[in-house]
Amino acid sequence: MVGDTLRCPFHGWRFDGSGRCVEIPYASRIPPKARLGTLPVEERNGEILAWHHARGEAPTWHVPELPEWRAAGWTEPVIRRFRVRAHCQEMAENVVDDAHFKYVHGTFTKPESSAEIDGPVFRAVQRTRMGTPRGEVEGRIEIESYGFGLGVTRFRGVVDTLVLVSGFPVDEELTETTLRFRVRDLGSDAANRGVGKAFVAEIDRQFAQDIPIWENKAHWPKPVLCDGDGPIALLRRWARQFYGEASNPESP
Repeated sequence: MVGDTLRCPFHGWRFDGSGRCVEIPYASRIPPKARLGTLPVEERNGEILAWHHARGEAPTWHVPELPEWRAAGWTEPVIRRFRVRAHCQEMAENVVDDAHFKYVHGTFTKPESSAEIDGPVFRAVQRTRMGTPRGEVEGRIEIESYGFGLGVTRFRGVVDTLVLVSGFPVDEELTETTLRFRVRDLGSDAANRGVGKAFVAEIDRQFAQDIPIWENKAHWPKPVLCDGDGPIALLRRWARQFYGEASNPESP
């Protein structure tokens, strides 16, 4: 960045927010065709989000401002980043794959999920039991996915925790995922640090366990599912709206 412009590190050309080239440091004349394509962007919840449409159409929906993100009474964000050689849809399906939580992550019980599609938003609720030093407690996980770009997960039960999951494809194989955690203030710095550290460590553990599966599994357009697997088929139906026909993984 140079002021309000972007400078190319290769030849030093600078471009403004409209994509127009405004400076070539070694030229006396800027070619009229020296410009970049642009994407609509919005700032939401501490991130800059870009809208991409295969046919260049304008945004038809927007990510909301989350009240917890800027509210008082929550800890400062803790951030984790991962790069995984997997498609973003494979990673999204993991959220509603109920059976794997017990057999991959060793949770006390297999959670039970319910889900619904609300246009570009996929909502799911998981009821589960969580382990604490005082034994198991009932827990509830509320999930909202806004396209493939942003997932919002609210953990309720032991302590209220907000996790924002954002991701983007680096190339045809690699996906970068960022997780941002905020925990509701427990009344003391020591308690906040302890609970926050334990929670982030558990998510780190589960994410690391999923990576070798994501990086080696094959995508089956018509998988064999049973009634306890979770609403995977519903998530796939929701996901189809974000593909052009040529790139739809469910296409013949």
